[in-house]
Amino acid sequence: MLNRTMFRLFTAVLTAGVATGGVTLAVDDAAKSQAAADKVQADKVQIPKKINWYTSLAKAREAAKKENKILFVDFYATWCGPCKMLDAQTFPDEAFRKVTASMVCAKIDTDKDQLSAINYQILSVPTLMFFTPTGEKIARFNGANEFLPAQLAVKTVKGILDDERSLAELEKQVEKQVKEDASDPVTTLRLAMIHVRRDSVERAEALLAAVERADSDNKAKVAAERKATVERAYQQLIMARVESINELLRTDKTADAVKAMRSLLATKYAPPEVKTQAADLIEQFSTDQDDKK
Repeated sequence: MLNRTMFRLFTAVLTAGVATGGVTLAVDDAAKSQAAADKVQADKVQIPKKINWYTSLAKAREAAKKENKILFVDFYATWCGPCKMLDAQTFPDEAFRKVTASMVCAKIDTDKDQLSAINYQILSVPTLMFFTPTGEKIARFNGANEFLPAQLAVKTVKGILDDERSLAELEKQVEKQVKEDASDPVTTLRLAMIHVRRDSVERAEALLAAVERADSDNKAKVAAERKATVERAYQQLIMARVESINELLRTDKTADAVKAMRSLLATKYAPPEVKTQAADLIEQFSTDQDDKK
């Protein structure tokens, strides 16, 4: 059956070397002002002596919703070397404890809670994820590269928080630019990368296309620098598409998965090996259907 091939596409993307890192872009004056105000508020936050970790994802999600806080989840394993490094170096760090003090934090042992590991497609540890209070994905990091050393982890989390605070204002700016036919590729790309990180595929693709159109009139060097970021963004969107397909396969929504794979085949930026596996799975589905007749 087709659903038994779940995670094959995801594995293909990982072995193809798809980028999962983020980028830092220029921040507008309004966002800077908001960041300064947030810093003043953050300075008032009492730093806990240690992070208060939930070990139940269900209870952590409930607390995040009730308290209207961002949820930070560390999917780990007791035998994992990088996980132990996070526990020893990053999580005890005072600056990291401070930047996460306003969040609900959870540590999920993937060997004990295998259902959550499957539901969130945890194929490697550590996997670090951030969610809105209502459970929507904000960011995902496969591996500890963005969280070691502790200073980098603090920068990563601050970047996520700044983007979340700026999201609504950025949407207004880009909407205004579209109406006035005065697209600013810097602002548009920053908004696109937030949606890339959130796996908002269609919105991100539309914004990235707008950046490419705007850059067609820019100087070669500037356009080339942004082009590299755009290409990395498209790679991350492939990851999002693949994760969505795997979830459909896992839940036996085969017809929807095939539809999503056909859409993936139509994209201009999917790696050839991923397209090949998608085509093979679609053919397998067709064969299964013929066998049932």
